[in-house]
Amino acid sequence: EKGNYGKEINESIKKFLLKCFSHLGLIEAIKPIGLLFDSIIVFGGTPWDTRERMNLVKDLWDKEGVRANKIVYVNGRRSLRVEEKKVEDVFNVSQKDFKNRIDWIAPKEIPEFQHESAAIVWDQLVEPSDLKDRFEVLTIEPITDPVTGEIRRANTEDTVSAFFNKYPDSKTSLFVSNNPYGPYQGEIVKTVLRQMKNKQKMKVARKVETVASGMLRDCTTVVFTDTLARRFYTQVS
Repeated sequence: EKGNYGKEINESIKKFLLKCFSHLGLIEAIKPIGLLFDSIIVFGGTPWDTRERMNLVKDLWDKEGVRANKIVYVNGRRSLRVEEKKVEDVFNVSQKDFKNRIDWIAPKEIPEFQHESAAIVWDQLVEPSDLKDRFEVLTIEPITDPVTGEIRRANTEDTVSAFFNKYPDSKTSLFVSNNPYGPYQGEIVKTVLRQMKNKQKMKVARKVETVASGMLRDCTTVVFTDTLARRFYTQVS
């Protein structure tokens, strides 16, 4: 009985926390306000996160009428971890949540890098179309940290800055994430724009939105609190 009582308490706490996280925008989908954009930018991530985000782009295009001149996948150069190189993950073997296009043929080898797996995911999800042909990959090489002097992988802020610098004429941009990461990455976008404006590096006025797919996988409390901490840090920095 003691064990069951403890389990009931844990479930009660979990439900309460999930309700709080939902109010903070970390669970349900975040939809766009506008429909027409110069660019749609997909944040880099694991093959699973990338698939969630790219599938959202596909749905927004096919079902909501969202349009853009280009679709850009932004990421820092990063090798896939061992647990991310599973055939079922990269090639979406189970097709439990997302369907591969019927005539898709998987490559013979698992890729080494995140941006390579992203190209595979895009190819397996999107049928040949006007949307498919607009896809580009922007991979940022490791950079030297100005504070520590150490070489590190480009982070989200670095990739957002790189996008704005490479596409200075992109006035309207839709950034795409998946929850629970959407609100945090949206704050990063606004922070980068604010910094560019303060440093007078913004050549044209920018209008941005950040959307996110609804959360599909169970996440530990640590994942939620970590992304909240990053969001709060970004807001005050």
